[in-house]
Amino acid sequence: MFKHSDFLIFIREKVANILLLLLLEKEQKITIAFLSKKSDLNYSHTKKVIQKYEECGFITTKKIGRDRIIALTTKGKKVAQLLLKIKNESNELVNVK
Repeated sequence: MFKHSDFLIFIREKVANILLLLLLEKEQKITIAFLSKKSDLNYSHTKKVIQKYEECGFITTKKIGRDRIIALTTKGKKVAQLLLKIKNESNELVNVK
């Protein structure tokens, strides 16, 4: 079960965008450095988010040489798809006049 502090990670847009990047990005080898640059977060913060996502079972990481390759789990894909749906629907609500 998630603690309240685990849930708060989804409220921050840049942090949630990490899961969305993993869902939508076509790059084969996604690394912490890549996610850090694309999400506009510093490397150390991105690394902490990745560690939390891994603890929650949303991603897996695999060390290849000096890089740590990141991939969504089935659970992570479901969460990312829900976040994408929420993001799209909230954008539609904001744009409705």
